[in-house]
Amino acid sequence: MLGCHPSWFYGLWRREAALDGLSTVEAYPYLWAFDHLVTMRAMVNGEVAFVENSVFIQRIMREGSYHLDPIERLAARKAYIGLAEMIIAEADYPQRDKAVLRTALEKHADKRVAPWFRTHKRALRLRLARLVGRA
Repeated sequence: MLGCHPSWFYGLWRREAALDGLSTVEAYPYLWAFDHLVTMRAMVNGEVAFVENSVFIQRIMREGSYHLDPIERLAARKAYIGLAEMIIAEADYPQRDKAVLRTALEKHADKRVAPWFRTHKRALRLRLARLVGRA
């Protein structure tokens, strides 16, 4: 989980695994970190295979924006962690291993969704700016 990359989403999938991954995000209303959440079940269940000579070329189109303001990003982080915790709970691991995965999930969410402290700080600034702007 900690070494994952968003490009994994764009790899070759078995149909069943792709449908399973996509079913995870039905309850996730954000595009932000969508790719990591789709791959989460495969990562937790050890179903990711690597090919050493694979190449990923990313082309970023500036036509739309999927970025979230800090308040929305905190909501996305909360929803992401909730769904990922359900995936971990369903996994066939002993409880102590699930506890390790939940700890890794916090670090994963900090890296791939939103860093907890910095995003809370930015959200507070945004809320204060909105309050001052109304006064």
